[in-house]
Amino acid sequence: MVEHGDHSPHARYEARESLELTFVTIVQYVPPRQRAVLLLRDVLGYSALDVAELLETSVAAVNSALQRARATVASRLPKASQRAELSRLGDEGVADLARRYAAAIDDGDMNALMNLLTQDATWSMPPHPVWYEGQSALVEFHERYVFPERWRHRTASANGQLAVGCYTFDDERGCFVAAVLDVLAIRDGLVASVTGFIGAEVLRRSGDADDNYVGLVDFERFGLPQELFD
Repeated sequence: MVEHGDHSPHARYEARESLELTFVTIVQYVPPRQRAVLLLRDVLGYSALDVAELLETSVAAVNSALQRARATVASRLPKASQRAELSRLGDEGVADLARRYAAAIDDGDMNALMNLLTQDATWSMPPHPVWYEGQSALVEFHERYVFPERWRHRTASANGQLAVGCYTFDDERGCFVAAVLDVLAIRDGLVASVTGFIGAEVLRRSGDADDNYVGLVDFERFGLPQELFD
């Protein structure tokens, strides 16, 4: 968390990346009406009465929607305990975990990947409603959707958590293009959950690309390039 008044480049970068994931979380997880209340109240500073009048509802309904929206965002963003987990691993341990995670997917090595995950690990890629829990489900998911692709990865940080930028190979462009930003939650030195914030390339390949879709993660905001030539 960046303290108020800290204007260093590092502090500004952390604030920017925190805002990026918070915005993506709001778009992808919070229902439209709750989202409107949250933005009007917490971002624009409208009073509950003003919001109630704008949305033609009651103050009680506005307060209820705001409470639910805040709870949703809080449950999806990283907890302070992640900083403790990363601190226990140390810089070298974190770098090694990220390297092994990337190598396992790059090489299609299922055993290596499963050895990095907790037994109850979860995997989600909002806004897709399907998510996976437990190693058997994750094996099926990776064999079917992940390993058939050609991947490259770059390590990053997102909102206080370890993140890995995932790139898929594009034959037409002859390079690896930004696809998914995997945000990893760590527990006892293993990956307990992966939340993949999708980029435009995933939607384009699936035929769901929409120029008006605003919930896509911007790799450059996390210090990652849009393309890799490897």
